[in-house]
Amino acid sequence: MCANKVYLAAVAYYDHQVLEALESLITGVFGVQVEGIDLKLDLANTYSPARQQYSADKVMMQSIELAPKDGKVLVMVDVDLFVPIFTFIFGQAQLAGHVALLSTWRLRPEYHGGAHDKRLFMERLFKEALHELGHAFGLKHCYNPGCVMNFSPTVEHVDEKTFKFCPTCERQLHS
Repeated sequence: MCANKVYLAAVAYYDHQVLEALESLITGVFGVQVEGIDLKLDLANTYSPARQQYSADKVMMQSIELAPKDGKVLVMVDVDLFVPIFTFIFGQAQLAGHVALLSTWRLRPEYHGGAHDKRLFMERLFKEALHELGHAFGLKHCYNPGCVMNFSPTVEHVDEKTFKFCPTCERQLHS
């Protein structure tokens, strides 16, 4: 891996227990230092009234402009993201770039009519954070259904994945 630091920019997200656990996970999986940063994104300029969602492409453009360039940056937002070809997305990343974007919005069980479940929310968040950072570290989608790099079009698919990279993705990650 070429980066030895991951910056975590939680935009309008304040659960410090979740953020600390996420930092620990990233450090353990990628073997990098994690540093929290304050990224001053203007999410109002990314909102689409017609879709009642936020443009992931516009959030990414702002993030790329503002983010430090000396490591990978995981930008975590608590808004519903879309790209023109999908109804929604959990996240987006530059393949082998320095910015990954993650939305917490649809990862909450309450969004899908379930009861509040912090453990389930954190599991989903962690899987998608690893997935998006995997893209930033150069990994593409994987066809192995258990691999964290498997594409997840629904929250049920997120739930079916593990927290682990399959052996092929693990080798690519460390090559």
